[in-house]
Amino acid sequence: MIKNGLAISMLCVFLIGCQGAGEQPSPATSQTATTTGPQIVKIPISSPAQVDSLRQRGIEILVAEETYVAARLAPEEEVKVQGLQLKTEPIQEAELVQRLVRISGVDKARLQELVDLGIDVWEVEEGAVTAQVFDKHIWEMQQRGFTVEILERNVQDVVRKAQK
Repeated sequence: MIKNGLAISMLCVFLIGCQGAGEQPSPATSQTATTTGPQIVKIPISSPAQVDSLRQRGIEILVAEETYVAARLAPEEEVKVQGLQLKTEPIQEAELVQRLVRISGVDKARLQELVDLGIDVWEVEEGAVTAQVFDKHIWEMQQRGFTVEILERNVQDVVRKAQK
């Protein structure tokens, strides 16, 4: 973790400057029968097992919170969600939370691997990276053997604190 106040202040200034620089999928504003491409939707859930069930059915989950997931859903995948007795609804942009994470064991080659995954890298230190990511990225990095520590569950909280 970042240990001194100056480093935290510098990181906060950097975070404010980088806000919005990473992958920001567009939330679904409405669902209509004429939609042809994937949309980001909110799926209310009541248990972590439902997240696993959605992932097992090939649903691309971007964010997994305690009471909902944000998923990129193609129109033909709606039936998979309905098969689990779940419903979809439009998602608000604020519900597309990203995590502030520290990724350990990163050398130059592994850094390129993170960039290729679409990770929004904020800071590179010797052997570690600080980044803004969706839960989807955390799962992908862990599958590839990266060690990921969540520093903040919502990047927006860091930005709000820095702006005060």
